[in-house]
Formats: sequence, structure tokens, C-alpha cells
Amino acid sequence: RIQTHIRQVLMNEGLTQATVLVAFSGGLDSTVLLHTLVNCQLDLRLTAVTVDHGWRGRPAPELPHVMGCC
Repeated sequence: RIQTHIRQVLMNEGLTQATVLVAFSGGLDSTVLLHTLVNCQLDLRLTAVTVDHGWRGRPAPELPHVMGCC
């Protein structure tokens, strides 16, 4: 259902062939958003962007998931 809603919003806004940058943390919400956009059957050019600021003092544990999705 969320896929249908997002697809309709993109169509209503004339973004059926848009370039979309997706802020991708690797968390559940950004994973669902990325997969929804991939599968919404529009001619989108998607780029997933993630940033490890290094604030934890070690590599982000989400990084393997992020790399596996992209």
C-alpha cells in the first residue's frame, strides 16, 4: 500500500523520470523507502547515499547491510 501511495505522489508531482537521492542509513525506514522506490515501476534514477561520520570511533555496524543493498 505504501508503494502505491509513493508511486501516486511521484506521478502527481511529475517525477516519474526523476533523479532521486535517498539518504540511506541502513535502518528499517530508509531500507523500506529504498526498496519501495526501486519497485515502484517508474523510470527513476536512484542514488543511495550514506555517511559514516566516524562519531562512534569505529566503523558503523550498519555498513555491511548498506553495501549489501546497493
